[in-house]
Amino acid sequence: MSSSAGNAGQIIYKAFTPTLKMALCIVAGFITTKAGMLPPSAAKGISLVTMNISLPCLIFGSMVSAFTPHNVAAMGPLVLVAVIYEILGLLCAFIVKEIAWVPKDFRWGILVMGVVSNWGNLPTAVVQTMAREPPFNPATDVDLGVAYIAIFVLVMNTTFFGLGFHKLCAWDFTDDHAAEDLLPFKQRWRARFETVQRWLGRKKPARAEDAEIALAEPAEPEASSGHLRPILEVPSVERLDYRGAESIATSATRVGTHKASDLDSNRTTIKPRKRSFTSRMEATPRIPATAPLDSQATTAAESVQLAHSDKQYTSGSVYTRTYGNEPSPATPPNRRREWGARLMKMLRNTPPPTWAVVFGLPCSLVSPLKALLTDVPGWTGSRMPNAPDGNPPLHFILETSIFIGAIAVPMALILLGASFARLTVPSRWRDLPLTAITLMTVSKMILIPVFSVFVVQAMRKNTGLFPPQEKIRTFVAILLSGTPAAANQLVVTQIYNPAGTAHTLASFLLLQYALMFILSTGLAAIALYIVA
Repeated sequence: MSSSAGNAGQIIYKAFTPTLKMALCIVAGFITTKAGMLPPSAAKGISLVTMNISLPCLIFGSMVSAFTPHNVAAMGPLVLVAVIYEILGLLCAFIVKEIAWVPKDFRWGILVMGVVSNWGNLPTAVVQTMAREPPFNPATDVDLGVAYIAIFVLVMNTTFFGLGFHKLCAWDFTDDHAAEDLLPFKQRWRARFETVQRWLGRKKPARAEDAEIALAEPAEPEASSGHLRPILEVPSVERLDYRGAESIATSATRVGTHKASDLDSNRTTIKPRKRSFTSRMEATPRIPATAPLDSQATTAAESVQLAHSDKQYTSGSVYTRTYGNEPSPATPPNRRREWGARLMKMLRNTPPPTWAVVFGLPCSLVSPLKALLTDVPGWTGSRMPNAPDGNPPLHFILETSIFIGAIAVPMALILLGASFARLTVPSRWRDLPLTAITLMTVSKMILIPVFSVFVVQAMRKNTGLFPPQEKIRTFVAILLSGTPAAANQLVVTQIYNPAGTAHTLASFLLLQYALMFILSTGLAAIALYIVA
């Protein structure tokens, strides 16, 4: 009995040690910021160095050192698990949004919080500490664990930046969205059910396009009266706001052989029509994919400037499109040039950690490339000659990458503490959405981890996705199910908010990161018990 209690104590201590190490780094950043030793300008520079240099170096060095053609098969199961976690988080966030009160400036942001998690620095710190002790192999599992985490980072960056999911943070700060009142639960779902019926074809609403081009049946002109044939009075300007509601308040008027009083009866009014989800995503401006972790790195003035950089997004501005007299283009658009521009835009907006994964995969899997950087059996010293120091020719690149990457985790944690030091929350507790905050924390850090424990164990026993001998793979898959929301959402929200603040998001993050030290320790202990 005492032996089992001692083993449980050892497991809990091993799980708590890396969490305590992270807590001390966060506290250090908090204290130095409160003391004025880490101003926003300095924190911004550190965050950019961390995101753009040290973290990509850490990912690249870990992947080249750890990945081989034998263990790269783990990428498929880990991507599958990461996508499942994102879908579950989105579902939980949607349920919380429907059953609990959420402020107007966070009704879309809560969905983003459900999807994206801190899959970067926090689990990396845990893995780098725990993988050095039994039952793991410290010679290989440390780098292999970081490489597995890089797969989760790739999935998150693809979802958040590549697919444009970060644009949902901007939809909370449009004038029409901020002014609208949320309908009661029953009315809201009744309207959604009617929308589904229209999609299924059971109801056919009047289309705005039909009203826009509808013409009256022509009447024969009278030669004696000299009246003209009926014509359509076309609106000259269409105004679109950010939410995509097209307000075409003009009317199509018939001018016929009847009396002038018949004009009002022949007038057709076009109702506003909402733009599709895809159109709204395209209308929202992008932000730099490498948003800094510092919460006040961007001043309020800079935030307003960035948020209003695209006229299609600005809630107070409109763009115009004329009809009738607008000349048609002489030549059709060059599709190849258009797709080339889109491709270049996508490449420019790809964050450096994603590029590290893109370059790290071939350098770790293609033997001739890997032999340039590190020892490869059958290549090093034979088909690939060594440098004068006895190492592979480009081994210094791998050493430099590992050397620079060592500062990524502690500096990111210090910057996270600096972000918390600059956050402000409402002074009165009753002004906070306590129900939504609690439900999001429970779903993100308790319900999804419980689900992952059972699902990963089932995959481990009944499939070959998580072999029992691959302990670090199982450990990483379970550990990353219970991390708090990503800190980058904080900066994205502040950039899109014209006021440059994110007070509601801050209240959600504070509870998650405060409970992280208890819940993450428990989850790491459970994962360690499973693999042991």
